[in-house]
Amino acid sequence: MNKISTPVNKSAGENFVIPSPLFIPNSIQDDNKALNGNFTNIKPSGDIHATNNDMTDTKVVNELKDFISDVADDNRNYFLHIMMALTKQKLYLEKQLNTLNQKVHNLEQNQNSLVEANRMLTLQVEQLKTQQNNV
Repeated sequence: MNKISTPVNKSAGENFVIPSPLFIPNSIQDDNKALNGNFTNIKPSGDIHATNNDMTDTKVVNELKDFISDVADDNRNYFLHIMMALTKQKLYLEKQLNTLNQKVHNLEQNQNSLVEANRMLTLQVEQLKTQQNNV
């Protein structure tokens, strides 16, 4: 049996990016130009940025919780599957053990019968020898 863990989902992992600030309040760039374009219309948005981070963090935390829950469910199911297989094997071995115990009991009875028959035959041989010696 093989068990392979898989990631939560590819899209969540690919979309997870640690946000970098586009605008740093109270900072002045040397050439007064933005590196990736014109950001003259951007206003400081510390609250929105924090809210986006919180939502991203909450989303990531929820995805991690879901992933851990899924892994726990998989592990529980895998454990139950193994326990059922072991229980089935145990029942099979107990049945074989009972069959073997019955066969050993039958062999003991047969051996006891053979020992008794051998004792009777030995007694009869001794009686015949005694009769022959008396004649």
